[in-house]
Amino acid sequence: MTRKKNEVVLLPIEHVQMEYKAEYISLSNKLYDKLVGELRQSFPNACVLYIKRIVNPELLTRYEEFVKNNDVTEMRLFHGTKAGNISSICARGYLQHLNRHSAYGKGTYFAAAGSMSEGYTDSTENGESYMFMNRVAVTASTGGDRNVGIYVLKHDEAAYPEYLISFHKNAQP
Repeated sequence: MTRKKNEVVLLPIEHVQMEYKAEYISLSNKLYDKLVGELRQSFPNACVLYIKRIVNPELLTRYEEFVKNNDVTEMRLFHGTKAGNISSICARGYLQHLNRHSAYGKGTYFAAAGSMSEGYTDSTENGESYMFMNRVAVTASTGGDRNVGIYVLKHDEAAYPEYLISFHKNAQP
C-alpha cells in the first residue's frame, strides 16, 4: 500500500490505548453559563453540579479527519449515559456496535435537546446523572428523526465527546 505524503493513518479504535484528560470548567467561565443554558433550554429542572472539558487528542484527530473527508454539517448534540460508560466514551469515543437501543436502527444516538438524552441516564447513589455535549458531524446517511431532533450515527469517528455534564435530574426552584 502506498501512502501520500503527510497522510494520517489511523489504527482501528479497538487497538488503540488512548489517554484523555477531563478538566473542570470554572463556574466563573462564560462557557460554563453557555453550556448550562443550552441544557436548560429543554431541561429546566436540571441542577448542574459540574462540567468537564474532555481532552483526547487522538479522538479529536479522528473526528477532525472524518469532518475533513466527508460532506458534513457540524452540530452540538447531547448523549445521556450511565456512570460506568464515562471512561470508555472519553477514551475511545462512541462505538456504535456497543449500543443496544435501536428505535431508529443501529448506531449511536444523539439528541438536540438535553431532555431527550436525560432518559438514557441513570442516577448514582447520591442522585448524580451524566450527559455529554458533543461535536457531531451529521452526514446525509445519518439516521434518526431530524424533525424531533434525534440523530443516529453510523460512523464511530463522527462524534467527539467534548464536555461531560454532571447534574441532578429534578431540582426544585
